Amino acid sequence: MRSLAGFLAALGLALLIALVTIRPPSPVSDEAPASDFSAERAMVDVRQIGHVVHPTGSPENDQVRETLHRRMLQLGLQVSTQTADGIYSRTAGAISGGRITNLVGVLPGEDPAAPAVMLMSHYDSAIGSPGAADDAAGVAASLEAVRVLLAQGAPRRRDLIVLITDGEEMGLLGAEAFFREHPLRTRVGVVVNLETRGAAGRAFMFETGRNNGAMMDLYARAVSEPSSTSLAAFLYSILPNDTDFSHPRDQGLPGFNIAFIGEPFFYHSANSTPDNLDQGSLQHMGSQALDLTRALLTANQLPPPRDNAIFSDVFGQFTVAYPAWVGWIIIALTGLVLAGLIIRSEPRGQTLRVAAIGAVAGLAMIGVCGLFGQGLLWLTGSPTDFIMNRPLLGRLDIFEIAMIAACVGGVFLVSAALLRGRPGLYRPHEAPALGLLALGWLLALTLQILAPEAAILAAWPTLFGVIALLAARRLGDLAWPIAFGVGVVGSAWAIGLTHGVFLGVGATMPAIPAALALVAILPLAPLLAAAVRGRLGAALGLAFLIAALAAGLWLRMAPAATPERPLPTLALYVVDSADGSARLASLPAMTDPWTNSLFDRAGGHPREVRIPGLGQTLWRTAPAPPVAFAPPQLSIISLPDGRVQISAADTSARDLRLTVVSSQPLADITVQGRSLDAPAPGTPLSLRWADPDPGFQLVLRAPAGAVLQWAAYHDGWPDDAQPLPRRSDDLAPFAASDSLVVTGEVPLTPPG
Repeated sequence: MRSLAGFLAALGLALLIALVTIRPPSPVSDEAPASDFSAERAMVDVRQIGHVVHPTGSPENDQVRETLHRRMLQLGLQVSTQTADGIYSRTAGAISGGRITNLVGVLPGEDPAAPAVMLMSHYDSAIGSPGAADDAAGVAASLEAVRVLLAQGAPRRRDLIVLITDGEEMGLLGAEAFFREHPLRTRVGVVVNLETRGAAGRAFMFETGRNNGAMMDLYARAVSEPSSTSLAAFLYSILPNDTDFSHPRDQGLPGFNIAFIGEPFFYHSANSTPDNLDQGSLQHMGSQALDLTRALLTANQLPPPRDNAIFSDVFGQFTVAYPAWVGWIIIALTGLVLAGLIIRSEPRGQTLRVAAIGAVAGLAMIGVCGLFGQGLLWLTGSPTDFIMNRPLLGRLDIFEIAMIAACVGGVFLVSAALLRGRPGLYRPHEAPALGLLALGWLLALTLQILAPEAAILAAWPTLFGVIALLAARRLGDLAWPIAFGVGVVGSAWAIGLTHGVFLGVGATMPAIPAALALVAILPLAPLLAAAVRGRLGAALGLAFLIAALAAGLWLRMAPAATPERPLPTLALYVVDSADGSARLASLPAMTDPWTNSLFDRAGGHPREVRIPGLGQTLWRTAPAPPVAFAPPQLSIISLPDGRVQISAADTSARDLRLTVVSSQPLADITVQGRSLDAPAPGTPLSLRWADPDPGFQLVLRAPAGAVLQWAAYHDGWPDDAQPLPRRSDDLAPFAASDSLVVTGEVPLTPPG
């Protein structure tokens, strides 16, 4: 009983330590000394920026820009604007563009010839969201950091450039324009970018530039409240995600990308308001940005390129960073200790057989916990798309607790089935722990070979587990307390690491963080092997699993929406410019009473169709009365070289989307004179242009039979349409909802 109780106590204490250390620091009051970063002071700017929806090209965005321009001048920055056409295509054939206006502030340093430090954020919001977190928080943290630097009066060896971009939400347009053509782009030596994908949690430094070894040494020295791992940087590098930092990174500039991602429900939602922003998260983001910026500004020389480092913060207190080759030393020492423990075990043959069963048990834990995690998502009934999984995102903390219970249950059930009663264990439980740790060592070795930045995921927990097991072999009566203490520390660190992975992908792919339950168990392997001798292990496993099932069922049956976390709704008034016919459109999955009432009053039977110009999405539609509309101004001209020139403008639309559909390859594509890659044969070419009032040109070589489709999005429901019903407090418009969309379709080239 002592062994089982000890394991549960160690696991519970590790969870408690992890819970405490993953929380952001408390916000600093606006009464703090002027030399301190204060989230309460920064909130003044957040409220100025994030009180109203302000996407690129909107009058509200113009007002936010004017407010920020005055604020930057008040701080003493030399301020200018950059107006340009930003164009970005991450995937061939999918193009974003638009007219943007960046704000550029300069705080001169002692040496104007020295490479400058850039502090970057963006001021535009996503459509339908006031963006108090994304990215008013980043802008406010930048401005507060500048204020503190000036208040401290520290010498600045180099210039500070404060870039506040426009058009990030439309496709990183402002950053693209700056790093393509602004005169100051050649002066930039390092970038600190501030972003968010939520409204709470610790601010992670989740991405660096290439060859980050020396830069991470600076981060480790400078940042007093760090939060970062090379695992996060590696995972982000293989995900299809981008921020403004992508442009300087791809040009080879070093830097740091910082964001908080807790409370993802508020990401791009109408409820991303200043009141829903965690000020502790703002404090943590700003303090890291300030520490880094100050260290970079005062450095005699910026850190030179050096091979990527392996790094992690330790409970938010300090950062450990070392070259990749040190990882080989850790793995070698861990392997030697494991080999020594196996060699000195008696009887050795029996120990090896039971250790093999322990390794199999570890693999089973990975599979069973992953299966339980994915099954739990299925049990909640939550979809995995960005819009419709909002109810789960609003209760992600409960889902994570259920996941932990499911994983603990899985560990106990697997251990009871495979490890209980096995002979050959040291006093008498060593061999299964050896097997579990040998599996962890093999995982660490594999990662060290394939992705050294990610090797800490298994290398550190295995190291802690091996130290605990070695203590048990050598320290006699002190064995259990030492194994307990070492195991708790290692498991708490691993749980914190897994929590970050859960925030990143857990709402859509919970099998991944659930499978990582093994790494949290590895430091406790000596305690686990002893804990499952009796029959209580299986009973406890079932109890934890039942608790997880109960939480999953509660998530399924609980009200989908509350006034604090409303359900998203999306309603469009779509007009066909060819004949003036109109229809209501929403997503088929939206079956809430408000959306249903909207379609009920339209009469008829809703149909699910694809609408030309609105992509491949299926829309739930119903006929609607015609309304007044103004189509975009389109001109299609055949050029002497055989290409087709499409000139488009719309003085009243928020954004204009063009789609060229052809079964044959498209080629020689330019937008505003800039060459872009063609999509794969048969794949449509899509171009989304923000603020199309000035107009733009798309030129391409299109085969016979190509078709041009368009969709112009206008803010607001048509004035001459029947007004939208009032939404209850537990419903909110999402993204482009409540917009008039004018669509059309014409042949681009004659049939062959």
